[in-house]
Amino acid sequence: MCRASPARKTGKGALDNITVRFQSQKNACSRLLESHTVERLYAYELELDPTVVCYYSQVQCHGIERKQKSGRRHVSNATVDFLVVRNTGIELIECKTRQAAATLVQNNPEEWHSTEDFQISRPPLERWAETLGLRYRVWLQPPEFSIRLANLALLYGVSALKEPGAPHRLALARLSRSACSISELTDAVKDFTPLTALQLLRSRLCFGPTFSVALDDIDNFLLFADEEQADTAARAGLDQIRGRLKQADDPISSATMVDLSHGRERLAKLLRMEAGQEGFTRAYRELKKAVDAARAAGTSELVPCLTNYANSGNRTLRLPPAQEEALRVVCRLWNSGTFHDIEDARERLRIECRQRGEEVTPTRTTLCRRLAAESPTKHALSTGGMRKYQNTRESTDPRKRSLDALAVGGHLQIDSTPIDNRVFPGIENILLLERPLIYIAVDRCADGPVAHSLGFGPARTSALAMLIRDYVRRYGRLPQVIQVDRGPEMTAKWLEGFCDYYGIILLINPTAASASNGQVENVNGRLNPVLHRLPGSTKPDRDGRGVDGRFKSYRTARLQFSFLRDEVEKILHEDIWSSPLADGRSPSERSLEALELFGHVGKAQMYDEDFLFQTSTRVSIRTLDERRGVRTGGYRFSSTELLAAARFSDLDEVRRDCADPSLVRVQLKCGRFKAWSSLAPRLAARSALDVEFHAYYGTQLRRDSVPRREQVRSNQYARAEAILQDLAHRNESGPAQPELRTEKQAALPSLPYEAIDDYPEQTA
Repeated sequence: MCRASPARKTGKGALDNITVRFQSQKNACSRLLESHTVERLYAYELELDPTVVCYYSQVQCHGIERKQKSGRRHVSNATVDFLVVRNTGIELIECKTRQAAATLVQNNPEEWHSTEDFQISRPPLERWAETLGLRYRVWLQPPEFSIRLANLALLYGVSALKEPGAPHRLALARLSRSACSISELTDAVKDFTPLTALQLLRSRLCFGPTFSVALDDIDNFLLFADEEQADTAARAGLDQIRGRLKQADDPISSATMVDLSHGRERLAKLLRMEAGQEGFTRAYRELKKAVDAARAAGTSELVPCLTNYANSGNRTLRLPPAQEEALRVVCRLWNSGTFHDIEDARERLRIECRQRGEEVTPTRTTLCRRLAAESPTKHALSTGGMRKYQNTRESTDPRKRSLDALAVGGHLQIDSTPIDNRVFPGIENILLLERPLIYIAVDRCADGPVAHSLGFGPARTSALAMLIRDYVRRYGRLPQVIQVDRGPEMTAKWLEGFCDYYGIILLINPTAASASNGQVENVNGRLNPVLHRLPGSTKPDRDGRGVDGRFKSYRTARLQFSFLRDEVEKILHEDIWSSPLADGRSPSERSLEALELFGHVGKAQMYDEDFLFQTSTRVSIRTLDERRGVRTGGYRFSSTELLAAARFSDLDEVRRDCADPSLVRVQLKCGRFKAWSSLAPRLAARSALDVEFHAYYGTQLRRDSVPRREQVRSNQYARAEAILQDLAHRNESGPAQPELRTEKQAALPSLPYEAIDDYPEQTA
């Protein structure tokens, strides 16, 4: 089971889940998870649990025996979320949300059982695990999980203490007398900071209400020396959170307007009877007893007066069974995408009714009501694919969303989009008016752009690598978590290998789910409207023939790439970075506040040669010429040191630098070497912007070079073949002509045939 983990590919059919490539410290490798709010939360708990030795994800259990409704024996396999090895034994853990578990219990009661206090069990797998000496249980995600997830993500990025220092010992001595908040310890203990509190919590030297209070709320987050005390405080905080986030379910709030208005009329009439203005009836004497009881209990006197008129009416089906069956068939076909139009559905309904011997067909209104009652996402998924499904589905309840990162460098969102402006290259002689492609990284704590890169042409990994270099150049660190979409460059092997090498957790959004990357999408939406006002805007292009050609982007392009690059830098890192958000604070202010609390929690990273090698994209080259080096992209790359080492060492891999097109890095068994092409002397004298631009734009210029070369070669062969055929025809029909026996004569297509006839044969 451990060797086969993961037994299934995560995220292949994920509609709403953000899949996770989790970097486990206990396992010293990555683990693939299917959810960033359920399984990732449980993975954090496993990482911080001292009784856990190691764990595996997506393990397969073979030979699960079940009994069908007919009583027959059925044997199949099942995939469980976690196999956890503890000091006390081995567990199989299934992670579910409460809503998903309730649905399983309702739809499959033979497989899933529930108790009165909502304890979920799964007897078939429990029996199978017991035969192997294992334990199977279902772990339910806490209803208020967002604070817990944000706190554990912050704690996971902090290193545990090898030995407590003076501030830690003084804080623990104070906590042994009474509980204190983080801010109180900061004021009372010298050199004590919120980061010190995180180190104590990570090392389990003290405890706190991580379920109910965010760690950045240092005034209300209490630290305890005893774990039971901290759990009690956390439960009290959870009760308060549940009370505030609970939907109103009292009788008055849940009553309809009809029942509420009639209830008020009954209460007003009862008050008039009590005042002696009207006489009491038998029904109102009984109502008065209920109202008096409510008054004595201190509850609303309107509740006993509420009516139940909204529950009256016909609750049985009025259609014949044949029509009901035909409607169910049409609804099922509608959800499967068999037809899109309501008239096609009506025609199919008539056919289904006739096949069942029913001449009368339900009306269009009845059909529309039945189709409207179906889930719109099923029809959208079957007819429009993932994009239409994501546009149709409801937004996630804010109570079920994850919180933003609590510290700078904890979580980056990365996305790419074409800039809506065409620019002049400004460097190359060939004039190609292209739209640059921009990659933007947004810190989920500051909610502002922290790095970006520009490129041309289709999305590619080198532009993403340049973005990561830009982030390290600005901050000297790498983030703990990177969140990307399912673009080809985002899901490439290079990014997975980079995250595995540096221990970065990788979150991958569902297909076409732009709402999952809401913060970086917001920045993209604020950038492009500004660029629409500049020359070369592509906005008139969308109107097609409605706009004169003089106003199209190809005709109005005036800006050079260097100018647009500087303008994007100002918009992202000056304007948007200092612009206030919904809470009144700008990203710069939020960043400064978070840095004062915990500092930058990202992984410290030097801008050294190893980092440059890891941010270079891999080239599929398996051979190395000992005399000429490696060939890729139409150039030869070599160096004296590389050729000398290639004589006695084998090739491991070759990586092309993402910013310098004249440089590749070659990893041999004996070491790592640089190799340059013939472009190196020319590019070495240029500025960094020119070199980066050549890397961006050079790829765009070379994209159709191979087809163009093949076309030229084909034209040459066609001309030579036409000359030979024409000469052969002249030899058959006219006077004898000298035979073309050499390649030199065949290579003279510009000479007339008469000149070829008179060409001296001895010269040929």
